[in-house]
Amino acid sequence: MMRSALGFALPLVLIAAPAMAAPWTLTVNRQEAILSDGDDSGEDAATTLMCKPKSGKVDVSFFLEKRVGEAPKGGQLTAVSGAVTAQFAARSNPEEMYGGSEVHATIPATAPVLAAFAKTGALRLTAFGVTARGGKVPVAKAAGLVKACSK
Repeated sequence: MMRSALGFALPLVLIAAPAMAAPWTLTVNRQEAILSDGDDSGEDAATTLMCKPKSGKVDVSFFLEKRVGEAPKGGQLTAVSGAVTAQFAARSNPEEMYGGSEVHATIPATAPVLAAFAKTGALRLTAFGVTARGGKVPVAKAAGLVKACSK
């Protein structure tokens, strides 16, 4: 009797367990620098910051669970790190597989918001009224990306 009760309770505990946040990975080589909240390819990441090393710009892309339109749409990205807030042009595209939207923007590597990100590891990205999911990045990885992308 005890055995069957445990057999029933264990799946309930596993279902109720909170999902673990994906670890942030940083990959830097001659062709690119990628910081993503998933594997080092950036393929299945919810948020990716990447650049060609020493290019002076960081390309940001992230997934929103909410669809913001059926066609590509221009808008604005608000990036916040600590007390620093900045706005940049952004573009959304419908994401067909999951029904949300992909947002893309480019931020100068010298932007004060990225300098703050390199010191704090905190970066909140909001576009089209929706804030991207994601947690704090280890400071060494945030600083590593900004350094790799800077001219």
